[in-house]
Amino acid sequence: MCFHCQQVIFVKPHTASTVYLIYDRVARRWQEEPGAFCRICMRPVCLACHAHGGCVPWERQLELSESRDRFRRSVGIGG
Repeated sequence: MCFHCQQVIFVKPHTASTVYLIYDRVARRWQEEPGAFCRICMRPVCLACHAHGGCVPWERQLELSESRDRFRRSVGIGG
């Protein structure tokens, strides 16, 4: 899974996560694409997160969401 967005990544067997398999719905077959790796968190990421460029791991995103929710409840904004 992508460490940034939790998207499932299909990896070609015996490639050590360096080749991803992307299903092409038009051609109805699997395409091989070079794998992506975040050099900040040192984890595999999907191609979309790699193109985005930033490093915000999923756990950090959850922590930020929970802290926003706690703040909103403390000031009476959220339910």
